[in-house]
Amino acid sequence: MKPGDKRFLNNEWIPVLTNHIPAGLRIFEIGTGNGNITESIAKISQSVRTFEIDKKLQKTAAERLNRYQNVQAYNGDALSNVPFDNEVVFSDLPFSQSRRFIDWISENPINDIYVVVQREFYNKMMAGTGTRKYGAVSVIVQFLFFVKKIIDIPASAYTPAPAVSAVYLNIKRFRKCTLSRNEIIAIRNFMSNKTSKSRIGNKRVFQLSPEEVMVEVGIRSC
Repeated sequence: MKPGDKRFLNNEWIPVLTNHIPAGLRIFEIGTGNGNITESIAKISQSVRTFEIDKKLQKTAAERLNRYQNVQAYNGDALSNVPFDNEVVFSDLPFSQSRRFIDWISENPINDIYVVVQREFYNKMMAGTGTRKYGAVSVIVQFLFFVKKIIDIPASAYTPAPAVSAVYLNIKRFRKCTLSRNEIIAIRNFMSNKTSKSRIGNKRVFQLSPEEVMVEVGIRSC
């Protein structure tokens, strides 16, 4: 993990996140951490499957969560697993895993997500066509998902406080299709040459809409 990834949400901020999650859901959590958020989610959810990659942290959290019969706590990489069809994803995401997370939700049939991301990454996700920040992440997210910003989260909401602020999002899939690993790589390679001319009119690559990028790359699966 990189600096800023091992951060823990202060207790007063936990209900700010969990109060936006509808009660009675089956939750797939990425990053158990110290178990504070997981415990709050467990109280309102039908079930929680939570994954923590840090062995020491996972052991401590699992002992804390042991009294909740609706929680299954695993030591492992959540992004190497796939949620069940009826599970909603939740994560106070390690900032260094942001791009990998977007690839993961794009490759798998995940329909409903509550996630915290770094503000800078959120700006890339939502960057408009033709803008400086518009890139592969923008194309993939905007092609497959609706993104709703729930609330801004200041750095002071965490201990230790990271150097950047964050944003809490609800992401919902509106295209009922997935992208393959090769398709994601193709999009990323295509968007790396943003000022190159496309085959659509006189547009440069960074001026193409997400739908036009898919045509240029040759993606017909969606």
